[in-house]
Amino acid sequence: MTQQPEGRASQAYELFILVLTIVSLIVMVVMLLPLSDAVIGMLQFYDNLICLIFLIDFAIRLRRAHPRSAYFIGERGWLDLLGSIPSFGVAFRYSDATGKTDSAACPNGAQRNIAGIVNETGRVLGMMPHPERLYETVLGGTDGRRVFESILLSTLEAAA
Repeated sequence: MTQQPEGRASQAYELFILVLTIVSLIVMVVMLLPLSDAVIGMLQFYDNLICLIFLIDFAIRLRRAHPRSAYFIGERGWLDLLGSIPSFGVAFRYSDATGKTDSAACPNGAQRNIAGIVNETGRVLGMMPHPERLYETVLGGTDGRRVFESILLSTLEAAA
């Protein structure tokens, strides 16, 4: 009889994690909508809180697993680890020369004209455009040069 409450607790915990997963996915989708900065900030807070819970869950499951490599690979623990990474903020959007971000300015159909995303600290950037392809006039333009100049200036300012 002592096994039954532990089993129920385990099932309740698994249900809790499932509900958090669904809420996290809903938050990610809602963050793609055009919302005010205050609402986006609130959603990011909840997303970070959920991701922290996922990270703790990952650590507990990894610690209990024997062998740990079996959990990480065989039980897809790496997906749990990825689930603990907070959603990203938008760093760049495709726009026309006037700064208008409509579908005509987006060359690849990206949702909300998102061209680049950044983590919360701003230290990790992922982007689809290739600024290195527009670094010199001989390559077809110099629009990409501004990205590298900005990185260089930020690095120099941080070092000073």
